[in-house]
Order: sequence, then structure tokens, then C-alpha cells
Amino acid sequence: MSEPIKIQISTPDGQQRVAWTLLGKSLWEALTQAGFDPGGTCGGRGICGKCKVKSAGQLSPMDEMERSLLLPDEINRGERVACRSTVLGPATVTLPDERSAHDDGAVLWKTDSPGRVTCQRILLPGLDPHNPLPIHRRLRTALGKQDLMMPVETLQELSRMDRKGRPSLEVNALLMDGVVLRASRECARAYGLALDLGSTSLWAGLIDLESKETVAISSQPNMQRVFGADIISRISYCLENQDGLAELHQVLINNINAMIEDLLTTAAASVKDVYEMVVVGNPVMLHFFLGLPIAGLATHPCQGLFLDELTVTASSLDLNMNQGGKIVVLPQIGGFVGADTVSCLLNIPNWNKTKFILIDIGTNGEVVIGNRGKLWAASAAAGPALEGGQIRCGMRAAEGAIDRVIYQEEAGLAYRVIGNDYPRGICGSGVIDLTAALLKAGWIDSYGTINDKGRDQTIIQSGPDGEEFVLHDPQRAWPTKLVYTQQDIRQVQMAKAALRTAIDLLLEKANLLPTDIQQVYLAGAFGNHLDPVNIVALGLVPQVKLDIIRPIGNAAASGAAAALVSLAKRQEAAIIQAQTTFVELADHPDFQRRFLERMNFEAIEI
Repeated sequence: MSEPIKIQISTPDGQQRVAWTLLGKSLWEALTQAGFDPGGTCGGRGICGKCKVKSAGQLSPMDEMERSLLLPDEINRGERVACRSTVLGPATVTLPDERSAHDDGAVLWKTDSPGRVTCQRILLPGLDPHNPLPIHRRLRTALGKQDLMMPVETLQELSRMDRKGRPSLEVNALLMDGVVLRASRECARAYGLALDLGSTSLWAGLIDLESKETVAISSQPNMQRVFGADIISRISYCLENQDGLAELHQVLINNINAMIEDLLTTAAASVKDVYEMVVVGNPVMLHFFLGLPIAGLATHPCQGLFLDELTVTASSLDLNMNQGGKIVVLPQIGGFVGADTVSCLLNIPNWNKTKFILIDIGTNGEVVIGNRGKLWAASAAAGPALEGGQIRCGMRAAEGAIDRVIYQEEAGLAYRVIGNDYPRGICGSGVIDLTAALLKAGWIDSYGTINDKGRDQTIIQSGPDGEEFVLHDPQRAWPTKLVYTQQDIRQVQMAKAALRTAIDLLLEKANLLPTDIQQVYLAGAFGNHLDPVNIVALGLVPQVKLDIIRPIGNAAASGAAAALVSLAKRQEAAIIQAQTTFVELADHPDFQRRFLERMNFEAIEI
């Protein structure tokens, strides 16, 4: 067996780490096995070219495929595609700073209703030697409860306090929904966790269940993405590898436990103080979280093992919380429309009295149409283009990403870069802005094709994906050459067509016209950064009044927090599920034709 090979790693925060791998492994394998995320969207299959790292040392020579995935400036800087670089000996790697520069957009739900937790100060009679009564009965009598549930640890703690000769015993009882969580000398705290399992990123909020205040928030990349950026890739990994499900489950649990540790450190709280967790996510992420087989979600018709609200014990998942606590998964709708969509709907005021469109734009975009209490929902396979994936120079919304593009007839294109430094790529909101700007300038036509006007007034070159615009700033030279290709435009068109076709078909199911719609809600952190003018101009949403388009941030996270602090909101989630009809777009006889029709951009003024 070959000797382990040392990989010296420089992290974005300046730390030096070491990973060990074997001869013949790729850099991608070495980094992911060491717990690092080299980026990329194809799970190390050598297709997307996004796992770029600066590296040197004994690596395989660059082949033509890898060379085609890199820009000349990137090659000159020593960047390699990690999954296409084979380790032949000791090497060094510098990881790019991919920390998100956009906030998570979560606006936590607030309520004036009483908290679920109270701390009652009670005085128990001491142990009477002439008429000894167990401490459990004395506590039950003092609280006026016939049926008193509490952990064994609480009885153990009370037994240490209950000594002969003591006339009375002062106890602080912590109760949640009438159940005693703990009884001790001091008034203990009770926390809950709201958890949103996104396929790209995870969000967790630690909430004081008595005051209902959010005391700490954590948002981290979902480390499952090293197995593939999209859900379908991860499902394939599970089906192709015997231990695939166990791997993805453990990666997710480790990810969540690391977040919980950060939250508890910030709040100066203990693991035993966390008694409940409310979880939302799409059906596949929920199955990964629970470690449940996902075969039913891999074939048509997509059907998981559960849809309704599900409660499991904390001890069954090895999470960093009170092992006597419980984990509640909110109800789902069907197919790939999960608890995260139900959670989003909890944020919509008067959802049962208004006519609205809810869109959660992502790789699997969810669309819901509401018509005065009746709801229709579908999942649209938009692909990763609107999040910067499958775009030649696309990247996540991090330092160095172009996130805004504006066109003015005299000045041309102007760009905003996250961090105000030189750009390294373009993220989802920038991709939408740029496409709309090219349409407004008349440099592409309604078919999405680069035309003669575009060739005359901009820098055009031929590339591996056909003609491409070379993005530049006339005021200063960029060290990295960025391009936006004809193929990139096609990717945006397909994503737009998938979402728009879903909207159109659901509107018909709801017997509504675009002019009937009172509100359009854009959910997710990505939705916070979209320009309503541009998404209407591209035809991603129908031609509605711009002032009714409203971003609602990370509404899935907000809904999870609402269901954590309010049992009424949890009941409302069940009502939403019951009132929603799931529509399987693949079964619609008109879907393919409508999809092709919606590939074109709409010829309207921007």
C-alpha cells in the first residue's frame, strides 16, 4: 500500500492545515475527505469546472478538458480544477474565500401570544417523618396536576435537595405546554431551535421559549454539496453507493451539530437547555436529516415515506440538544414541495383571503398560487443557473461576485461587485440583471440570441460555448477576464421557462389571470436581491404591477421559528397542507409545449 501524501492547505482565514491522501486521488477527494469544501456543483465528476483552487506541487499535468474549464488568467495564477487534478506527490492548496456576502434575509416572526414555557416558583412541604410522601407526589400536588410528566434527571436532582428535617423546599419548576421539563433551585432556561435545511445552505436560530426572543443565529454552507450541488446528484450518489445515505446523513448531522455548538457558545447556554427543534426543508433534505431511504423520491411518481407532521426523539438522531427533547418536522405538500414551502406560507398575511403568487427561486423552484384559501403548488426543475451554477463565470454570492448590472444608453454596462473589489465571477442576481440589461440594450433579441447590434457595440469573441460577451469596466482593467456566453443565456432561458410555465399552469388550475393577482412574494435570501423590473422584463413572472412584488427573505426560517414558539402556527401549518393541491408538472400534457414557448423573452419595455 502506498504511503500517505501530505497536502498543505491555506484556508481563507489565514490558517494552515494539513490533509493526507493517497497516490492517485484527486485534489477534490483529498479536500472533501479532510472536511473542506472546494466548491463545484457536479459532486467531483469533472463537469462543471467550479472547484477551482490555487495549487502547486506534484500534480498531474493539465489536460485539454481541464484547460478548457479555466480562463487564461486563472491558469497564470496557478489555479487548477480540483476534481481533475490527480495527486502524484506533496502539494499545496490555497482555498478561495467563498463566504457568503449576502445576509440570510430571515425576519423572525413575532407574536404577542404567551410563551410556551413558564418558570413557576413553588414551596414544597418537607419530608414529614410521621407521614412521609414521595417528592413526586408533593410536587404534583403543589402544581395541581393529576398527571405529572418529567425527566428522571429531575427526580434525581430533587432527591438531593430533599433532606430529613427540612421543613420546606423551595423549587423552581420549568414547564412547557404544561409538562415539567425541570425542577431545580434556580429558574432554568428553556431553548428551542428553528432549523431550515436548504440544499445550498443551512440556517438555525436559537430561541428562548419563555421570552420568545431569538438569542443567536447561525448560517453555514450545506456540506452535502461536495456530493453534488443539486438534490438529484445527491440522490444518485445514495443509489450508486452502498453507504451513500449514511454518509449524507452523517455529514448533515455533523454540520448541524457544529452550528448548534456556535449558537450555544454565543448564548452561554448548555446542550441540556435545548428541549425542542422545529425542522423544515424539501422532502429529500428531510429524508437525509432523518436517515430515511430516498428511493421513493428517485422515480416517478416521487413519493417519500411521510408527508404529515412528524415528531421524533432527539436521542434518535444524536443531535447536540437535550436527549429527552423532541424534534418536530412540519408537514409537506407532495413531490418535491416540502415543509419549507409550508413554512414560507406561514409568513403570508391573510393567505386564506387573498390572491397571490409565492415563488421560492432555486435549483428546484417552488411555486404556490393562492386563491382565497385554496392553494395549488408545484416544483419546477429550474436548474442552478439562477444561482450562478452552469454559468461559465458563475459563482456563489460571495466576495468578488458581480451582483448588480445596470445598463444606460450613454454609459453602457455598469457593475456592482460584492466587497467593492475586482470581480471574480457573477452570482445569480447579477446573471438576471445582466441578461435583462443585454435585452434592454438590444444586444440580444427576444429569442436570447446575440445579434448584430450586440456584435457592433460590445466586445464579442468566439469561445467553446459559441459567441460570448467579454465583460469589462472601461474605467479600470480587471485582473480576471469574465465572459457571458450564448450558452449561459440559454441556461437562464431554460430556468426562466421552467418557473414561468409552472406559474402559468397553476394560475389556470386556480382559475386566475395575472391581473387578478394582489401580491407576488419572492421567498429566500436570493429573492431579496432580485430587481422586480428585471424579472418581469425577462418574463420570469407575469406582467404584473411592480409594486405588488415583495421579497419576504428567508421565509422558511421565519416560519420554522413561528411554529416553534406558537402551537397555533403549527396547527395553521396542518391547515395549509390540507388546503393545498400538489400539481405534478411532468404529468401535464401541455407542459413541454408551454415550456418551449416560454423560452423566449417577452418584448416589453424595461
